[in-house]
Formats: sequence, structure tokens, C-alpha cells
Amino acid sequence: RRNDSEIGKLWDMVQADPELSGKTTFVMVPEFGRDRDLNKQGGLDHGDGSEDLRKVAMIMAGAGVRDNAKGKVLSGDIEVVDVVPTVCHLFGIEAH
Repeated sequence: RRNDSEIGKLWDMVQADPELSGKTTFVMVPEFGRDRDLNKQGGLDHGDGSEDLRKVAMIMAGAGVRDNAKGKVLSGDIEVVDVVPTVCHLFGIEAH
């Protein structure tokens, strides 16, 4: 929740800045996914080697996202290696 709030504050600051508003795109992804199993403290952590570490969420908002991508939700598993080609596709550019 704290991260959501901070991203919201950053988004509001960008939208209030005439130099950035309408010219800035946010692409938000974690560095990697979460472990499948609970750790010793009873929470999810990094590093158990499970395939879940490769599955991430990605959110994009702002300028440059093609109209046909707005509001689109991809179903199925998305892996970390899919992020760059997905971002390029949504911006209408070729990934190399």
C-alpha cells in the first residue's frame, strides 16, 4: 500500500508539471517475482529458486502507450523475460 501511495504521488507530480505531463510514461515492474513457499518468518521472500520468481506483474500508464493497449489485461503467465518485448510492442517499436 505504501508503494502504491508513493507511485500515486509521483504520478500526480508528473501530471502537474507542464514539462512532463502528457510526455511521460510509467512502466512499473518488480525486479522479480515472489517465492512459492513461505519463509521462516511466515512471508514470501526472494530466492527459493521456484518458477514463481520469473512471474511478474507489469503496469503501464501515460504517454506513448498505443490506444489499442490502454486498459488491456494480458491473461496467462508473464515472465520477467517478457517485459522488454512487451513494452516495445505496446510502444509500437521493435525489440532487438
